[in-house]
Amino acid sequence: MEYLTSKIDKQLEQTHINVQPDHLTVKVKPAKEVKQDEEWGTYPMASTPRGLAVILNFENFPDETLRRDGSNVDVLCLEELCKQLGFEVEIHRDLYRHTTLMALDSVINNPLMKTTDMLMVFIMSHGKDNKILCSDGLGIHKEDILCKFTSIELKGKPKFIVFEACRGNKIDIGMLNFIMTDQYPHQQNTKDSSWQDMLIANSSVNGYLSFRNPNGSWFIQTLVKVFMNNAWNKDLFLLLRDIGIELNEIPHMYKQSMEYSNRNFKKRLYFNPGLSKENIDKNSINPGLKNMKNVSNPGLKNMDDVSNNDMMNMEKNNKNPGVTNTDHSLERGSYKLQKIKTGSTVWCLQYDNDMIVAGLNNGSVHIYNKHTSILENNIKAHSNGVYCLQFDKNISLSGSQDKTVKIWQNYTYKLLNTLKLDSFVLCLKCNFIDMLVTGTLRGQLSVWRMHSPTDITLTSVLHSGGKYNCVDFDDKHIVNGCDDNIQFWSTKSLELLKTMTGHTDSVCSLQLKNNLVVSGSVDKSIRIWDIETGQCIRKLEGHNSYVWYVRFDARRIVSASDDKTIKIWDLEAALDTTIASDEVCIRTLKKHTDNVNCLQFDDTEIISGSDDRTIRIWNFQTTQ
Repeated sequence: MEYLTSKIDKQLEQTHINVQPDHLTVKVKPAKEVKQDEEWGTYPMASTPRGLAVILNFENFPDETLRRDGSNVDVLCLEELCKQLGFEVEIHRDLYRHTTLMALDSVINNPLMKTTDMLMVFIMSHGKDNKILCSDGLGIHKEDILCKFTSIELKGKPKFIVFEACRGNKIDIGMLNFIMTDQYPHQQNTKDSSWQDMLIANSSVNGYLSFRNPNGSWFIQTLVKVFMNNAWNKDLFLLLRDIGIELNEIPHMYKQSMEYSNRNFKKRLYFNPGLSKENIDKNSINPGLKNMKNVSNPGLKNMDDVSNNDMMNMEKNNKNPGVTNTDHSLERGSYKLQKIKTGSTVWCLQYDNDMIVAGLNNGSVHIYNKHTSILENNIKAHSNGVYCLQFDKNISLSGSQDKTVKIWQNYTYKLLNTLKLDSFVLCLKCNFIDMLVTGTLRGQLSVWRMHSPTDITLTSVLHSGGKYNCVDFDDKHIVNGCDDNIQFWSTKSLELLKTMTGHTDSVCSLQLKNNLVVSGSVDKSIRIWDIETGQCIRKLEGHNSYVWYVRFDARRIVSASDDKTIKIWDLEAALDTTIASDEVCIRTLKKHTDNVNCLQFDDTEIISGSDDRTIRIWNFQTTQ
C-alpha cells in the first residue's frame, strides 16, 4: 500500500529532516527558445492550451486508517504546475471504481483531445498487485487503465501517465558508496501497435513502497520541482531521469526509486512553457532538412581552425565579410573550447544534454558533467582498454580489450551482465529494444538477442575471419567494416547481401543513415556509399593520416584523424561529384595535440577524444 506504517511514520518524525519543503512554491521557468530534435523528431507542443491534464486523487477509503494525508498538497502542486505548463486541468477526487472508469472514458471524448497536442494523467492512490485502489475499496488493474488510452482518437498524440502508488511492501534501505549520474532509436513497423506514443511513470519499483508525508508524496513533489525548474530546456525523458536522481538523493534512512516504461513514445517532447503558438511555429525546424538533398550551404569556403579571436579579427579587418561571430554554425561559427583532462587515452565517447561518457585506455569509463566538465563518476569497468560504448536512458554498454561486453545500470552503475567474446571487442551497436551486434579483432561479428539486460543470448555469428572495427544497423541492414571491405547483411534473415570494395586499407569507422553509409579508413580517405546499389558515390581526401572516426547528419560529415585534426565536410557538396574534395571540406579544427580517436556532434557542438588524454568540447553556441 502507498501509506507509511506507524513504525515508519515514527522514524520519519524522529529524523527531524524535511524531506520535502513545507510549502513548495510552484513557478515554472519560461522557455527562451523552441527546442527540437531533427534526428529523432519532436512531438508538436504548440497548441493553446498545450493539452489536457487529468488528476485523479484517492484520499479517503472505507478503512479510515488508509486515509492518504498530504495527498491534497500533491493535487494543488500538480494543478499549478500543469496550468503554468499551459495545460487545461481536470481534477477528480475520491471516485468509486465505476465512476473512475467513467471519468477515464470521458477523457477520450473530451473535445480538447481533438484540438490540443498532449494528454497527461496523474493517478494517486494506494497500490497493490498492480492495482489502484478506488475510494470504495475496489481496485482497478493498471493495464485496464492504460488500455483506455489506446483508442484511435488518441493515436499520434503523446500520452504521459503517472502512477503515485506503492507497488509492494518492500522498503529500500539504500546501498553505500555509489555516486549516481545517466538516443533511443525507434523502429518503424508496417503495422502499428495499439500501444503508441505512451510514457508511463511509476513512483516506485515493482514490489516496493512509495513514501508520503503531510507535505505531499516524495515522488510527486520531486516531479513538480524538477518540471518547474527544467521543463524550459529539457525534454520529457531527461526530466524523468532528473526526477529519479533527485528522488534518490532525498536525505533519509530509506530510499525510493521511480520507474518508467516506454510504449512507442518515439520522439522528443519539449513543453515549451511560456512560448506562444506563433513563436513556436515560427521557429520550428524546417522538415525539408530531413531530406539531405534539400539542404544547401552555398558559398562556404574552407576555414582553417577559426577560433573566436580569429573570427573577431576577420570582422574588424573585413578580410572575410561573409563570416561573423553571430553565426553559430559548425561550418562558419566561432566557438568556445573547453578541455577536460582524462589521464588516459580516450577511445570512445557519447553524450547527451547533461553528461559525457568516455571509454579510456586504462579500462575506466568516466562520466563527466557536460556543463561543468567535472568528473562525477569513475567506473572501473574493465581490466583493459574500453574501445566502444553506448548508453540510453536505462542502461550503458561497454566493450573492451579484455574480451568482454559489460552491461551497466544507469545511476547506480551496478553491473547487470557480462558477455565473454573470443577476442578484443572493437565495436558494438545496440537498439535498446531487442538486438545487439558486436565485432572483435579475430573476426567474429556476433548478433545477440536482448530479452532484458540480464537475459542476452547469442543468436548468430555472421562471419569469422578479418578484423571487425565498426558496425551499425537499422531495421533493414547490418553494415560492418571487415578489413578493407564493407559488408551489408539483412537484419531480418542475417544473410550477406553484398560486399563493397574501394578502400585500400582497414575501415576504421562507419555510419548508416537514410540509405547512405559514410566510412573512414586507414587509407586516409572518407567514402560515401549508396546502400541500395552498393556503389561508392564519392571519395573524399584531405586528411594526412588515418581517418579514425566519421559521423554525419543531414548537412555535413565530421571526421577525426590520426593527423590530430577534425574536418567538417559539406554533405550536399560531397554528393555532387563535380565539386573537388578541397571545396567540400569547409573547416579544419586543430586544437588536439595527438591523434583524434573519436567524436560526436550536433548542430551547436562537437565533442572529441584523443590520444592527448583530453576531451575537447567545441561549443559554437557559446562564444563568450
